[in-house]
Amino acid sequence: MTGICGEPHGRVCIIDPGMTAETKTKNVFESGLDELRTLRDEVRLKLHLAGKDVKDQWESTFEPKIEKLEHQVRTATDNTVDALRDALDQAKDSFKGFRDRLVGNNDDDSRGSTSLA
Repeated sequence: MTGICGEPHGRVCIIDPGMTAETKTKNVFESGLDELRTLRDEVRLKLHLAGKDVKDQWESTFEPKIEKLEHQVRTATDNTVDALRDALDQAKDSFKGFRDRLVGNNDDDSRGSTSLA
C-alpha cells in the first residue's frame, strides 16, 4: 500500500500495514536523510569550483552535521522523534540555502541561514 510519509513535501513511500510505528518513523527519517544525501552530493559537485573558504565552511560545518544526523536516525527512540524531525528539517533548509548560494540561485526560498546549530 502506498502512503504519504508525513513529509511536508508529500514524498511518497511504501507503507506496510504490518509495520510497527517505530519502523514507519525510521522510514520517514531515512527518507529525510536520503534528501540530505542528495543535497550533499549536489554541493560536492559544485565545491570543486568553489573557493577554499567555501570548501572549508562545508567541511567544518555541513559534513559533520549529516554524519551526526545519520547516527541519530540509527539510534532514534520515541523520546527523540520530534527533535530529530526538527533537526532534519533545519538541516535540509540549511543545505538547500548553501547549495543555492553556491550555484548563484538567490530566490526568496534559498535565503535561509547556513548555520545548522
